[in-house]
Amino acid sequence: MVSCQLAVIGAGSAGCGAALAASRLGIDTILVENYQRIGGTSTFAGVNCYEPVAGATGISRRIFQEMQRNDSAGVGFYRITRHCMIPDEAAHPFPGSEQRIDPAGRYEDTLRSHMEEQEFSRALRLRRGIIFEPELFCRTVEGLLAQSGCCRLRTGVAPAAVECRDGVLRRMVLTDGTRLEAARWIDCSGAVAAQCGCRMLFGQEASGRYGESGAPKFPEPVLNGVSQIFRIRPAADDAVEPLPAGIPAGCWWAAQFPMACITEYPNGDFNCNMLPTMSGLEFYAFEAGAVSAELKRRVYAFWHYLQTTFPEFRRFRLHHIFPRPGCRDGYRVLCRRMLTERDILGGLARQKRDEIIALCDHPLDFHGRGGGGRSGLLYGIPYHSLVPAGMKNLLAAGRMAGFSALAASSCRLSRTMLQLGEAAGTAAYLSLERREDFPELPPGVVRELLQDGGVEL
Repeated sequence: MVSCQLAVIGAGSAGCGAALAASRLGIDTILVENYQRIGGTSTFAGVNCYEPVAGATGISRRIFQEMQRNDSAGVGFYRITRHCMIPDEAAHPFPGSEQRIDPAGRYEDTLRSHMEEQEFSRALRLRRGIIFEPELFCRTVEGLLAQSGCCRLRTGVAPAAVECRDGVLRRMVLTDGTRLEAARWIDCSGAVAAQCGCRMLFGQEASGRYGESGAPKFPEPVLNGVSQIFRIRPAADDAVEPLPAGIPAGCWWAAQFPMACITEYPNGDFNCNMLPTMSGLEFYAFEAGAVSAELKRRVYAFWHYLQTTFPEFRRFRLHHIFPRPGCRDGYRVLCRRMLTERDILGGLARQKRDEIIALCDHPLDFHGRGGGGRSGLLYGIPYHSLVPAGMKNLLAAGRMAGFSALAASSCRLSRTMLQLGEAAGTAAYLSLERREDFPELPPGVVRELLQDGGVEL
């Protein structure tokens, strides 16, 4: 039996934030991750472009500063230099958005989405984000966890079975046979909540469920799109790389090839994010092995399209395809307080400030579902959106937390997930110190301790 005060399951952005926050406060923490390295979509899926978003202070800022200190050439700021929706007669046509390194960028420039600007082209020009080498993120966060002296990292294992009764999760068996016991738990994967019998949500809710004007009249099995991100590297000569055998040159999965967000790394490589590569529902309909092969086929076809249609890409070679798809949507947990479209459209002014433990201003953003880009108001995520209904010692932090499908399309960014993880880890510390279950813990005390740690709320 392995025991700890807090077990964090899933070492994506939320899990890393939770483990860093808890271990910094002196909690004996175990961080469990199914993959061999931490980082989740930010590392294995190539989602290592941090979009501009409000609230990315606290641990988010600290990780960035540590990455800069560890390897300043491995992290940089970017800005939009070309966009297919910004007319520019002097520029060559571009298949989406080009984002290049901005040597004059500052971290503060990335703390606002600017999407509330009335002039769309001006809003895009103002946006600043961060791109980093995935390996640098792994080394940095693992180093910070080691420095705390309070976190044990277990990789290559996942939850296999749980012992949960009357809303209390007591023990867990991992896939390697290890029995894990903890007083408090944070689920950053969704697997734990599901195994504990929590109600799981999937797809778009009906408008009447949460009073959302943008939702359909009846529930619909639709999900945000999935991206298979790849990386290209400059080459010495111009050439169109041959398509692998059996892959058509045309787009067989849609009426035309999608757009892409193409972002420069500090070393001159580019991160290529097809928007999207596959619809969310189609992704879940595939078998696990088959979906990976199909996503890669689409990447090869798309790369061939870029090289044959836009000559500038002939000066690059496909360097690698990231091993994991970037999923924007999936199963979510029914929590005591559900964040909804009304919270996002109403903004922080219409919310109870003493309940808010994280901020966001990303718009409602649907890849592959039609529409999107609405709003951009600053809003808050309530503490009880992390507390699964019926559970006493379990929090859900990450994209599977207490969000409606519409709300999830807005608050899904990696640095927002880091915020949620930091809030969950902080709440775990307070729950243990005050000997209170998560549902009874006052959100105000979580806010206060977060602000003491550098989180701006």
